[in-house]
Amino acid sequence: MSRKLFSWVLPAWKTMAAGILLAFFTVFSGAGLMGTAAYIIAAAALHPSMEALSVAIVGVRFFGLSRAVFRYAERYISHDATFRLLSRIRVFLYAAVEPQIPAAGRGKSGEMLYGLVSAVEELKYVYLRVLNPYSVAALVLIAAALFLALFSSPMVYALIVGFVAAGICWPVLIRYLAGSTVSRRDRARGRFHCLLVDTIRGITELTAYDAAGRQQEQIAAAGGNLARLQKKKVRLTGLADAGSQVITSYTLWAILFLAVPLVYAKKISGIDLAVILLVVQSSFEAVLPLGNALYSLAESRTAARRLEAVQAWTAPAASRKPGLKPRYPVPVEARSLCFSYRDSRIWTLENLSFTLAPGERVALVGPSGAGKSTMVSLLLGFWPYQSGSLRLGNFELKDCDPGEIRRHIAVVTQHTHIFNTTIRDNILLARPEAGWNELEQAAEDAALTELIERLPAGYDTLTGLNGRALSGGERQRIAIARALLKDAPLLFLDEPTAGLDPLTAREVMAGIDKLMAGRTTLLVTHQLTGLAGMDKILVLSRGKLVEQGNMRELLSRQGLFYEMWKLQQDRCNWSL
Repeated sequence: MSRKLFSWVLPAWKTMAAGILLAFFTVFSGAGLMGTAAYIIAAAALHPSMEALSVAIVGVRFFGLSRAVFRYAERYISHDATFRLLSRIRVFLYAAVEPQIPAAGRGKSGEMLYGLVSAVEELKYVYLRVLNPYSVAALVLIAAALFLALFSSPMVYALIVGFVAAGICWPVLIRYLAGSTVSRRDRARGRFHCLLVDTIRGITELTAYDAAGRQQEQIAAAGGNLARLQKKKVRLTGLADAGSQVITSYTLWAILFLAVPLVYAKKISGIDLAVILLVVQSSFEAVLPLGNALYSLAESRTAARRLEAVQAWTAPAASRKPGLKPRYPVPVEARSLCFSYRDSRIWTLENLSFTLAPGERVALVGPSGAGKSTMVSLLLGFWPYQSGSLRLGNFELKDCDPGEIRRHIAVVTQHTHIFNTTIRDNILLARPEAGWNELEQAAEDAALTELIERLPAGYDTLTGLNGRALSGGERQRIAIARALLKDAPLLFLDEPTAGLDPLTAREVMAGIDKLMAGRTTLLVTHQLTGLAGMDKILVLSRGKLVEQGNMRELLSRQGLFYEMWKLQQDRCNWSL
């Protein structure tokens, strides 16, 4: 068991221990029930008085009722322990994923999402399928061995051999036969679900380019591979169960072989022989689940590694110093800032130095890949920078709590995510406790009022998956309304009009102009027209700051900004 998996299990050890004891008493009651029942049946053949059987009859009633009570209590406690374990795993997963949102897009989303969900589902059984069965089997072995020791030591040895064979040797063999099936099946499931998600999301493009048939063939091939691996698992499960039953039968034959001479020697009675055999048979109830235990343990370890890998999506963030909370409004200052992604040896941002004064409007422009969006991610605390300084007032950004910082930042990006809920809930995401008047004012300032009034359900209109019921401009207006409602002192805009037609982009920018009023604003954009109202423009090229100034100053220098601006003007004139 990995250290991380052990750390999830350890806090619930008391509940798990209680579940193990209750499971042991359940098996113990079952063995007691079978033993007393065997005694009554065997003794009845000798026609004893009812008084002689009265204790055994009471024992049957007691063990029958206690088994039911212990089983119910064991199920209740074990499920409670499982849910406690599950809650810790989910908290760990969310805590690992939430700070690393940008890294989540680096993999295939369908494969990644299914991988994480299935990992959590597999790990919740580590107690029920591994820890509980082995612990109960050990306790039952001790109790059954003490019982057999009252009659014969060789029978104790036979019992121990049977338990070891069924609980350890046979599971090891099953795990050996499984080989790499666990990891291969894990990858095959991820591949299959990735193809399904890609197909659903890209069905329009697949149909338009007549590629649906090829995609279907890939899905069929991936599904066939997954089915073959699933069948192998089912066969191994059946083999494990059958092998455990065979070992149980041979152990009973061995004990019978050892007990019969004792009956002839009158060291034990025939009634004792019946009791011994049925008690031993009942005790193997604790061993039968162990056939697949090591296979389940392998699945759990694979799932745990998958969750632990989430933390490796990006470099670990710098340690935070609690209690550091800048008082807003504050200037944002970068000095000799350098940053590179974990898997890159090239600086994405190199020796960057600039200042955003409180209430200042600053535009960040440059060619694609210059590092503009990366700069926004650094300011939001998504990535740790390697060297230099990035400060909010008197505090170094990497020393501050990123959650505390983000509470004072409003963001509008080019890919605004609209949740599949109502317009009201999508806007209130920024500040759930906001009142009705504040919500209406934010919608009005974002030019959403006319749209909402046209809709039959108004604010309660469902937006569809990722806002598919809305146009691109309407989705951006919802993002602007969110930012207005949040009323944060810092505003970051990352290509807010990208992909919009010129008329819609102009309407969206009108709403953004209202949003920027009185806020420290950083606007990342490729669109160089309309920047005359910005206090300062920063020009990036290959991660370096090559120019800065207002629009008039930059045009007069005829540097990179002038070249990009002139190229856009030429394109506009050509299109006209």
